[in-house]
Amino acid sequence: MKPYRNENLIKFSDMSPELHQILSSRGGVVSGQKRREKAALRLVMNEAWESILITNGWIDDIKAYRLWIKRRDKARRKREQTTEK
Repeated sequence: MKPYRNENLIKFSDMSPELHQILSSRGGVVSGQKRREKAALRLVMNEAWESILITNGWIDDIKAYRLWIKRRDKARRKREQTTEK
């Protein structure tokens, strides 16, 4: 692994407020783009997995399967929220 070069880095406290705002907004824009890319990839992967399940006859009712996935994810999020507190 390459060592990091820290000599070009500037602390936010040493930056001008304008430059800090510009860099922060860029980070937010890129973060949103990555989040949308991940969501699109997740959607494609879920559809591919569902098509595999259907073609092999492992599930019969796609609506019931999707409802089960939603319930599972909701329960998982609820568990994660309760463990964080």
